[in-house]
Amino acid sequence: RARADAGDRAERENLTESAALLLSGGPGRRRGEVLSEFVRLLYQDTAAVRDLALGAFVRACDNAEDGALVGWYAESGMYEADAAGDLATLWRTALNDRAHTRPALDALHTWVYVAGRRADAARALELLLPALVVTADDRKRLDHELRTLRAEDGRRPPLADHLLTVLHPAPTH
Repeated sequence: RARADAGDRAERENLTESAALLLSGGPGRRRGEVLSEFVRLLYQDTAAVRDLALGAFVRACDNAEDGALVGWYAESGMYEADAAGDLATLWRTALNDRAHTRPALDALHTWVYVAGRRADAARALELLLPALVVTADDRKRLDHELRTLRAEDGRRPPLADHLLTVLHPAPTH
């Protein structure tokens, strides 16, 4: 039984990694189409497939290398309405799924760190953040993460402070 469970875990891990690679692929990949398919899997498939899609999405997001999903989103994905909407749906779903909340928040940290080095990624994150807030709990969770986020020097990254102003816009009169 333990061997079967270990085999199942290894198989799930391999499937998750393979699916994440679909979103992390190089130039020419149709990431928008893959995002759309992942969203479809959230609503039209089994719980196990939904879990796989969320796990793969979060893993793809927690990558700061060249060609990663964060870079694609900053360079072109945020300009594709359907892709941007699907990306926001996947982020919201992962952040609100007990099994994926912590890894999704860790992946969001990766995006903040990348955005601290890339102006296009910072702009993309500014546009994405409001789409991740549907409930007061969403806002509280993101607020807490941005307030407690620390850079290597132990201080909060300046971009986190800016993103807090995006999360809590000043009232207009």
